[in-house]
Amino acid sequence: MEKIIPTQVFQSETNECGLACIAMLAETQGIDAPLEELRTRFPASQHGMSLATLTTILGELAIPAYPVSFEHQELAELPLPAILHYGASHYVLLAYRKGNHVCVMNPAIGQQLLPLEALKQEISGYALVLDHETQPDAAALAGVKRSQRFSALECMSMRETSRLPGIYRLMTLAFLISLTLFIMPVMVSSAINDVFSSAGETDFPYFYYLLAFVISTSLAFGVRLITERFIKRFVVLNSVAGFSRLLANSLNFFDKRAPGEIFSRFANWQSAAGQKIELDNGLRTDWIVGAIALGVMCYMSPLLALVSVVGVTMMGLVSVWAIYRDRYYTQQLQEKSAEQSDFILETIQGFSTIKSAGLASLRKGAFAQYALSLFTCRQKQKIYEQIKGSIYQLIGSLEMVFFMLLALPLLKSGALSLGEFFAYSFVREIFTSYITKIFFAILQKNQLHVIDKRARDLFPADAETASMRRPYRHLPVAWFTTILCSPMTPSNRYCKACHFRCGGGRALPLSASPAPVKARC
Repeated sequence: MEKIIPTQVFQSETNECGLACIAMLAETQGIDAPLEELRTRFPASQHGMSLATLTTILGELAIPAYPVSFEHQELAELPLPAILHYGASHYVLLAYRKGNHVCVMNPAIGQQLLPLEALKQEISGYALVLDHETQPDAAALAGVKRSQRFSALECMSMRETSRLPGIYRLMTLAFLISLTLFIMPVMVSSAINDVFSSAGETDFPYFYYLLAFVISTSLAFGVRLITERFIKRFVVLNSVAGFSRLLANSLNFFDKRAPGEIFSRFANWQSAAGQKIELDNGLRTDWIVGAIALGVMCYMSPLLALVSVVGVTMMGLVSVWAIYRDRYYTQQLQEKSAEQSDFILETIQGFSTIKSAGLASLRKGAFAQYALSLFTCRQKQKIYEQIKGSIYQLIGSLEMVFFMLLALPLLKSGALSLGEFFAYSFVREIFTSYITKIFFAILQKNQLHVIDKRARDLFPADAETASMRRPYRHLPVAWFTTILCSPMTPSNRYCKACHFRCGGGRALPLSASPAPVKARC
């Protein structure tokens, strides 16, 4: 067995939860069976799939399995991993068991760690377990592909933004501007030492201090304007291309998916695109600024630098814990928002039926349940964000306390001058700020990876691959805004103010009885 916990696979069609569970179960056995491939080989019907059908599919993947019936109190003895019939018409994968809790990989809402008692209330008593006594079919075993090990840094990929023209010039410009932050500590250290060494005969250079601040701020503002232009262009082009690929899907694609689910995935994917450029450029350069700040701190006082390193390490451990919680809440909010959007769209489309059948009160009650579920999840997320922020703040406060405990004796003994003390404080703020930005960027990249992964199914692979292979070409084309034609009469056989779109070098036939004409671009 390669993995205990597989990569979460989300269902896209309303009736393919069984295929999603098979994809995850196959990964636990070291077999690569992507959902897209399973959907093509074993398309799900409008009524879903039975356990017998799932058993047959697993057999063709060289994974022997058999269905079982069990009592609710026997759930704790069920061999894992197993595909569990959940609720009235849903399948989930039970990945592992720990004490009185079980890890549930739900294709609809994501990974959950549920108490056994809570899970017993939702199950039907049927499951699909692995058959370790039966040897897999030799022909099926020869045809399967072995899965590659999952990379924990997959969510940190920056390939999408690396293809943008001019992105590295923008990154270099932002990096050079960020280096101006080190001008202030140098000026403060030199000025304070000069003032105190001259016994008050030298004034503090307030003007130059203010001038450096104004120049640094102005440069940062200019970089922000350029960055926003890049972001706007990237989001617009990406959104238009994504919408075009969405419309390239077949009618069957939309028939098998809920409108609210499609809308939620696409809208979240579009809004997430606006964060990618800044996050990726920050991850490319922020660590360099942090390393420079750490080097300066170690040069000034290795002992004080050690305190900051310990504080950053603790923040990193908190971030590792927060990654999984952020991923959970991102999945939950997207799913619950999609359910509510789908319910609203369904209500609007069937409003006449609801009114004529007197179902308004039932719809109101159902909407209240959706709204309660959504905002309960948002409330829990806000509480979690407050807890996470408080932990970060506590670590920062403890670091400051230990910094003062160690810095004041050094200052008193003369090992650290007053100018160096102030300069170190500035550099420490730079170091802490940039390392914190890196941690939060990693958390945001993880959330964006979840959003991108959910939206990936909206875009056909062949259209996406073709758009990646085809270079951008700016061709002059004719385009139409309106078509205003005069009534066709024996004495009037022409159109007035006819504007149309036509690719360069292509002919567009215009039918006009009795003699057709042809327009050439």
